[in-house]
Amino acid sequence: MQEPVGEPATNAGTARLPSLVRKSLDAPFPAVRLRLYVRKDHGVALDGVALREGVSMIPVLILVVSLAALGQFFFSYCRSLVTVYSKLEISREALEGACLPAGDVAAEEFSRLFALVRKSGVIADDSTELRVTRLYYFLLTLGQQALRSLPSAYSWFYRERSSCAHMVGVALDRRIAYLRESP
Repeated sequence: MQEPVGEPATNAGTARLPSLVRKSLDAPFPAVRLRLYVRKDHGVALDGVALREGVSMIPVLILVVSLAALGQFFFSYCRSLVTVYSKLEISREALEGACLPAGDVAAEEFSRLFALVRKSGVIADDSTELRVTRLYYFLLTLGQQALRSLPSAYSWFYRERSSCAHMVGVALDRRIAYLRESP
């Protein structure tokens, strides 16, 4: 068995900080016995094998959990936006103006509709929502390409992308109505 490098396993919770701020965790973690460390050369030590200049992995785990929670919030927010907009209909005039057939908007129309919204020159209160939806559409496209071998996942991604295109169509409809009403 390899001898631990650095401090003994009993002081494995010690953070390597300047001596004035050195902090020691004397009590073992009640539920966690596995201790992880990251070396400056990106190596990792496990199970109390402390390395010189080791950093506890707890901040890294907190970062990972925080990013996962942020991602979950982002997808929930995007899905709720798309769901709200999917209940609104696109007017016949907007469909004709965008050269779209009546019925559902195809997912491939997203970029063209988004360009029409941007060219309209109308700054509306849904601009931030459209930017968020654009990022969501991009992530859905990546997911659809990655999971194209799974038919059910592929069709779900396509439906979500179509809903994003429908949302942009509704935004275009609002802008066309605003331009029609303005003098």
